[in-house]
Amino acid sequence: VPHNNTPPTGCPVKGVHINLAGAELRFGDGAGGGYLSTKMMRLDHVGLEAKFAPAVLEEAIQRAKAEGFHRLTKESGIVFRTAPDTAYAILPSVAVPALDAETLTACEMNTRAQCQEYVAAFRKYLPGMEHCRLVSSGYKLGIRDTRHLVGEHILTAEEVLGAVKQPDTIARGAWPCEMHTDINRMADYLWVKDDGYYDIPLRCLKSRSTANLWGAGRLVSADAVAFASVRVMGIGFATGQAAGVAAAFLAAGRGTPVSEIQAELRRQGACI
Repeated sequence: VPHNNTPPTGCPVKGVHINLAGAELRFGDGAGGGYLSTKMMRLDHVGLEAKFAPAVLEEAIQRAKAEGFHRLTKESGIVFRTAPDTAYAILPSVAVPALDAETLTACEMNTRAQCQEYVAAFRKYLPGMEHCRLVSSGYKLGIRDTRHLVGEHILTAEEVLGAVKQPDTIARGAWPCEMHTDINRMADYLWVKDDGYYDIPLRCLKSRSTANLWGAGRLVSADAVAFASVRVMGIGFATGQAAGVAAAFLAAGRGTPVSEIQAELRRQGACI
C-alpha cells in the first residue's frame, strides 16, 4: 500500500467514454478530476468523554500527521456516536481515477490501511479513544463519482442552486451541492436557493446517443457541481423509479409521453 494518497499510476482518466452499452459517457468532471471516495469505519470501546467536534478532530489528526502518520487523509470530517461506546467515522478518502480491477484494488487497500492508522491515531491523540477498536469498515469503498451518462439534457449548477422547475420533471432534489474535492478537508457545500428544491427533468435520464438507455442515481446527466447534489440516495431512489417507468412505457410501445409518465409516477406515490 503506498504511503501517500495519490491515484495509482497507469490509470488514465478519459473525458468521454463509449462503455459496454455504446453510450456517450463522461468520467468524473470530464477534465481529469472528480469527487473523492470514502471508506466508513465503525468503532467500539469509545469513551463517554470522547468529543468529535471538527476542531477537536482536526487538532488530533494534524498532530498525528506531523508525528509520522502518513496514510491519514481528512483532518476533519463526520464522526458520530450511535451507542454509548460505539461510533462511526467517515474519514479515509482516496481519488478513484478509473474502474479497472487494479485501480479499485489499490484504492481499497489504501483506504483499509488508512482505517488502521486512524484507529492508532485516535488512541494516541484523541482523549476518550485510548482503547477504541475498529469493529468493521464498509465492505466496499463508497464511490461517489465515476461514469456519467450524457443525456438529452445536462442538469446544471445554475438549475440546482436556483431551484429551477422543469416542465418534464420526474423527481425533486433538495440536497445541497456536497463537493468532496480536498483530500485533507471536509466537503464544501453550496445551498439550494431559499432552502427550496429543484426539478430533475426526464431528459437527464435519457441517453442522447443510445436508444432506450436510461440512467438513474449517480448516472444522471449533470454537470460536476449539479452532480454533487443529485448523486445522493434519496434522489437515486426517485430517479430510479422514473427511469423504470419510462423504460416500461417504451417497452410497451407507448413511447415516452411526459404527461403520462408523470401521471403514472404520481399514481405510484412519487413526489414530482
